[in-house]
Amino acid sequence: MNTFDCSRAGVDETPAFAPGRFSVRQAAFLIGLVSLLSSSCAREAKPTRPAEAPIVTDRERYELQPGPFGYEGTIVASFTAPKDTTAYIVHCNGAISWGLQRLVEGRWDNAWVAVTNACLSPPIVVPGNGAYTDTLTIVSSGDQGAIEPGMYRVAWFNILTSFDPEARPFGEELPIERRVSKPIAIDLAPAP
Repeated sequence: MNTFDCSRAGVDETPAFAPGRFSVRQAAFLIGLVSLLSSSCAREAKPTRPAEAPIVTDRERYELQPGPFGYEGTIVASFTAPKDTTAYIVHCNGAISWGLQRLVEGRWDNAWVAVTNACLSPPIVVPGNGAYTDTLTIVSSGDQGAIEPGMYRVAWFNILTSFDPEARPFGEELPIERRVSKPIAIDLAPAP
């Protein structure tokens, strides 16, 4: 298969319109060919796949079911630490701080946060490129916030880049864009 060397596109030591080198028709053809090949080189340089989100959920759509305390559901979510960073997940006996952010008029607003105890267990340590998976239980009630149907993303809070139990805060939090999922849809099942 013939390939075109993009690094040499349009490089020629001889002037393109030197007397007797090309006819006007040939010159027009060559200009069009170089333009076409140059534009295909520009497309090759751009990434075509979006980056994966640091939190991956088990589904893209969820339907919360009526339960004894409000609408309920579960999301299985896996957090992957940035390849160049060890992450420390602050928790209380395994209960992590996580929540849902709702897309409202083009911005992400905190809509619901899990209620956890106020203890401090040793952090869950996730090495660079390592993953931690947890099942997140949603209970939509007045105490924690009612969840309306819409587009959300999972956000984990208190994921730090270092951890010192004697310091306040315990460490620097990972930027929000490094601890959220892609958008997910949440609907409510009809009440019985």
